Amino acid sequence: MRQLLENHGTASSEKHPATKPSMSPASAATALALLACCITAGGLPGAVAAGDMDTVSARRPLRGNDTVVSAHGKFELGLFSPGASGRFYLGIWYKNVPVQTVIWVGNRVNPLSGSGVASTELRVSSSDGNLELVGLSPSSATAGVVWSSNLSSSSVSSSPGSNVAVMRDNGNLVLLDGGNSSNVLWQSFDHPTDTLVTEAWLGEDKLTGEYQALTSWRNAEDPAPGMFTDTVDRNGSSEFFYLWNGSRAYWRSGVWTGRVFANLPEAVNNVLFNQTYVETPAYRRVTNVLYDNATVTRMVLDLTGQTKQFIWVPGSQSWQFFWAAPTVQCDVYALCGAFGVCNQRSQTPCQCPPGFAPAADRDWGLSDWSAGCHRSLPLQCGGNGSTDGFLELPGMKLPDDSLSVAGAQSKAECELACLNNCSCQAYTFSGGGCAVWHDGFRNLQQLFPDAGSGGSSSSSLYLRLSESELQHLRGANNGKKNRRRRLWLALGIVLACIAALGVSAVAAWILVSRRRRRAEMANQKSSSSLVVAKADVYSFGMVLFEIISGRRNAEEHGASSDDRDSSDRESTFFPVWAAVRVAEGDTAAVADARLRGDVSEDELERACRVACWCIQDQEAHRPPMAHVVQALEGLVDVDMPPVPRALQHLATLA
Repeated sequence: MRQLLENHGTASSEKHPATKPSMSPASAATALALLACCITAGGLPGAVAAGDMDTVSARRPLRGNDTVVSAHGKFELGLFSPGASGRFYLGIWYKNVPVQTVIWVGNRVNPLSGSGVASTELRVSSSDGNLELVGLSPSSATAGVVWSSNLSSSSVSSSPGSNVAVMRDNGNLVLLDGGNSSNVLWQSFDHPTDTLVTEAWLGEDKLTGEYQALTSWRNAEDPAPGMFTDTVDRNGSSEFFYLWNGSRAYWRSGVWTGRVFANLPEAVNNVLFNQTYVETPAYRRVTNVLYDNATVTRMVLDLTGQTKQFIWVPGSQSWQFFWAAPTVQCDVYALCGAFGVCNQRSQTPCQCPPGFAPAADRDWGLSDWSAGCHRSLPLQCGGNGSTDGFLELPGMKLPDDSLSVAGAQSKAECELACLNNCSCQAYTFSGGGCAVWHDGFRNLQQLFPDAGSGGSSSSSLYLRLSESELQHLRGANNGKKNRRRRLWLALGIVLACIAALGVSAVAAWILVSRRRRRAEMANQKSSSSLVVAKADVYSFGMVLFEIISGRRNAEEHGASSDDRDSSDRESTFFPVWAAVRVAEGDTAAVADARLRGDVSEDELERACRVACWCIQDQEAHRPPMAHVVQALEGLVDVDMPPVPRALQHLATLA
């Protein structure tokens, strides 16, 4: 039927105007006769049948921002632009998921220019039957083919010009032979990008030698192939490997046991889908079949190098994380690039060691840490290494690819051996053995004493830095200790509040009310002057702002302290100003000037947000002390708080 419509066309239903003109029976008969003649002659130009809205052909191309939707409205095909990239790609995404979630990208290595989207066309070539995307690329001034299905010589069509592309309800885009609709010439399931949906597969086509593998995006705004790949064993076994840079394996599934993969025994109890591995003379592949077709789930090899499974939860309108491999993010090889440190407990997994900075700031902001870190100051490597020194990084899982130094029998000899080689970047000495690293080492990981066996196997890495950098770090160390002291002071106050809730509430109330009695009591006023249930939280927020800023919440400025003329003095309520800065994202302005350059941005932002939540107008909006502790320790995320309206009003009255 679809082929018949492609060959002869059909009439689309007419949109009726609000006021219909009258038509005589004779006129109606004449119009119907003319319409029948048009259909017989070859169809109305541009007319599309209602049942053909899931197809693309030579006679029905997809233009500009138009889309094609699968028969039952599950998936959509069209152009999309990730983030603020300004580049456009041919993609497939879920139709009924409001958060656009792309499962497949066609031209991931050759994007379209945003200026030429209106003239872009996805069509079936009338000459060779390929599905092709024609448009303007950023590097070309004229439109051309930026992506093609690139049919192999074995995919022969009896009628290339009448081939039809169909968007199916399982997310598979297929190109069908115009002369034989049961002959699939090409399909997107044979060319996955970073996502595996239900009924799709990974494996090998033994007839063509092609592999179906997942490859991560380069970053959050660039779907070009990234550093991580999930592929079947190229030596013929049923095992799957996760590869870094196409060569270095960092995780393996184990072989298929007949029920599950050996390293995934928990999959036997998977309540969502049945995973199967099948091998025939034509292919070997793994696929997932849902127990309940109403479930929407996907597996994606994301930017962190982990394969993660998500389930769409209609109630919360969000993707719910379900499973990941490898389970520990820092087990991904070289996730943080050269000189980067992977910290499993950090809000972002990758950090730079002291004396280093991100090599590509923008990429780090897009969750692409592959460029790693670079030195803030270059090594001097002069005078037998006297211009360089070493900084100890304790509690580390050491990088791979170290070189042993046989002649070094002590830590001092090991250090000297590293200093005498200008390419030596770091060393370690343990168990009577010396090991050094040349060039940019990878896979350095921070371990913790309470992390089980991993913490007990930690070592110290001695990182080579220029002497001037070491002096700077030593000078900054006092500031860092001061900053950490303030954070621990804040946590100590919280613990005191939990241990003695009533006493700490009254004490905090007295402490801060001395400085801003009118403002605070107006906000917390009560006919009985009792401390309300969350007054301690409010008071702690005020104290926390004082700890962060190193200043009183209400202070005078403008005239000097010796000036007795109070009319020249101007009073400001600091928490209002600080809350506005937090809302604007300028938390650095809130910090004590003595901490500038030495404060952790993550810790500062977290503490400022906690303080602002604690001083909210409504008691119900303030967090309990248990949540305050978790937030300050970095165990939970802290959303952006609003600026308290009552404080703003009180500040204008002060």
